[in-house]
Amino acid sequence: MKINLFLFSGIFLCILSLNVLAQEDIKDRFAEKREEINQIKKEYIGQRINLDTTQENAFWEKYDIYIEKKMRLKQQMARTRRQNDNLTISDQELNENIEKLFVLNQEELDLEKQSKSELLKIINIRQLAELYRSEKEFIRKLLHTLRGRGAHMENGNNRKEEE
Repeated sequence: MKINLFLFSGIFLCILSLNVLAQEDIKDRFAEKREEINQIKKEYIGQRINLDTTQENAFWEKYDIYIEKKMRLKQQMARTRRQNDNLTISDQELNENIEKLFVLNQEELDLEKQSKSELLKIINIRQLAELYRSEKEFIRKLLHTLRGRGAHMENGNNRKEEE
């Protein structure tokens, strides 16, 4: 009996360890993909807004800070929305979460305004307008690409078979 319990405990710990390692591997791969997408996005935007050499470093420094702050706000919003999906929370908690979303939305708007002001010290208004357009266009193309991949995977095909 003790041997079975010991064996079961060992197997359980091995499975648990593998699960943790698999989750870390997934997080690492996700982070790598996110970084790859961000690099492609930077190249795409850089080509569209035609930065000159004097603008380039200052622009990307400010833009990266802006994107990081925006991503953190979006993550907070997503967490709050997920909490609201749990209808077992109290009415008071639900109300507080809705109020929190209003605050986060206002913070996002304030961040957009601040970013606009800071970026206009580096680039001109036409470049800024092109930046906004390019960001939306990039996301639209990325989603189109990802949806296309999903359709191919659903059909039992993978990307390598297409090439």
